[in-house]
Amino acid sequence: EDEAGALAEAEVAELARRVRLYRGERPAPHLAGRTAIVGDDGVVTGASARAAGRAARHRGASREVLAAPGGAAAAEPELRRDFDEVVALETPSEPFAIGEWYLRFGEVGDDEVLACLRRGWEENDWREPRAGA
Repeated sequence: EDEAGALAEAEVAELARRVRLYRGERPAPHLAGRTAIVGDDGVVTGASARAAGRAARHRGASREVLAAPGGAAAAEPELRRDFDEVVALETPSEPFAIGEWYLRFGEVGDDEVLACLRRGWEENDWREPRAGA
C-alpha cells in the first residue's frame, strides 16, 4: 500500500511538471462543444486513455474519440463506455507489445513534445472557438 501511494504521488508530480512545462502560461484548450480526439501510442489496459477521455468530457467536450494504431481486444468494451468512438487499426486478442507497431519506439523527450506544440500553437488558436466554427 505504501509503495502504491508513493508511486501515485510521483506520477501526480510528473504530470504537474509536464503540464507546467508543456502549457506554460497558455490557458487550457477550450473544449466546450468540441470533439476531443485522444491519441494513444497503443492501448493495453486503456487506463491512461480512459483518464484522458474523462478529463476531456469534464472540460466540456461534446464528443470523445480515441485513436490508436492498436489496442487489446479485451480493453475495447471498457473503452467504449468512455469514448463515443474507438478507432484502432488492429485489436489483437493475444498478448502483444506496443512497440510491434513502430519502426522506432522510444521515449519522446520534452524537447520533441515542445517543438510539436509550438508548431501547433503557431498554426491554431485553441483558446476560444472561432465565429462560425
